[in-house]
Amino acid sequence: MINEATDFVNSFGIMFPYKYIIIDEYQDISVSRFNLIDSIKKITNAKVMAVGDDWQSIFRFAGSDLSLFTSFKQYFGFSEMLKIENTYRNSQELIDVAGKFIMQNNQQIRKNLKSSKSEQTPLKVIKYNGQYSKDKGTDQVDAVIKVIEQIVEHYGEDTEIMLLGRTNDDIKFLNQYSGFRVTRDNKLTYSKYPKLAMFFLTVHKSKGLEADNVIILNGKNDLLGFPNRILDDPLLSLVLTDQDQYNFAEERRLFYVALTRTRNKTFILAPEANESIFVKELIDKQKVGQELVSDRVTLTKNPKCPKCVQGYLVTRENVMHKRQFIGCSNYPNCDHTINDVRVINDQVICSNCKGYMVVRSGPYGEFYGCTNYPRCKSKQNLSRL
Repeated sequence: MINEATDFVNSFGIMFPYKYIIIDEYQDISVSRFNLIDSIKKITNAKVMAVGDDWQSIFRFAGSDLSLFTSFKQYFGFSEMLKIENTYRNSQELIDVAGKFIMQNNQQIRKNLKSSKSEQTPLKVIKYNGQYSKDKGTDQVDAVIKVIEQIVEHYGEDTEIMLLGRTNDDIKFLNQYSGFRVTRDNKLTYSKYPKLAMFFLTVHKSKGLEADNVIILNGKNDLLGFPNRILDDPLLSLVLTDQDQYNFAEERRLFYVALTRTRNKTFILAPEANESIFVKELIDKQKVGQELVSDRVTLTKNPKCPKCVQGYLVTRENVMHKRQFIGCSNYPNCDHTINDVRVINDQVICSNCKGYMVVRSGPYGEFYGCTNYPRCKSKQNLSRL
């Protein structure tokens, strides 16, 4: 139909009385739509004003062509770019992380987003076990429940939660738990908090929408995860002017859209052993905090890591010697270790640096020394504590 309209304009040369052509959501422009606009512009000599965000160009599969946006001057001639860099939905802390993430692709237009809102920890990765086990759904459900508990504790039950998936199937695991009910229109109810407003969308459908808090369900390194590894239909190359040169560029933009649907916090659910490369990038490059939900116990009840402050102390086992020790949940970002496993359940706080006092051995017997040694050399006799 669009192509027929273009042929009609070109064939009959109708003099439309247009002085201006205003285009919204220009990042979704396709070659056929561009040809129609270009034909009208040539006949009327109208000025073109386009509004869009190249960071949110996510409909390539439907024919949208980002190069028509990023190379605007090449197609329309002399033009001026005005950047809208103030944002009112997200906190500054969130857009700092999301902006750095999207601008890993140097083909995206550089922006310096600003917000007057602040949120101490707007983004958190919630990891769970059992990615390939038969009960993997149970682990994911437990992770969802823990996130809901955190949201309700902070914002109350009269709040709104948007659950996002890469595909429509990403919500199905919640049907395995009787406490949740997913309706045909993808609204959710949770028996413990019946007043809680929850709904599920794919990220594509969520574009332009927002919610108080967001849970991204699919942080897996999987064929249908983030990034989705199913190749574009080869026919797309026949209708697009150019190909994305950056690896998973469209999926990166899609994940950016998911991160920024929230007015407050975004939580990403990911398997502990097989997280998405995007999730791994956020943890490794931007030090986004993570929390492990394991065997229906959340690590937030464990003592904080005295080195990185963000992680939690967890019990681990040395593979070679089969000895237990204490490590940080943020490993490998934080390599803090403690040999005394009693710290998990019985903490003695260092009065000097607020680290933990652990039992050490010296020439005169056992004593309490600080886990932050050698930065802190505080020590005390066992008998004094």
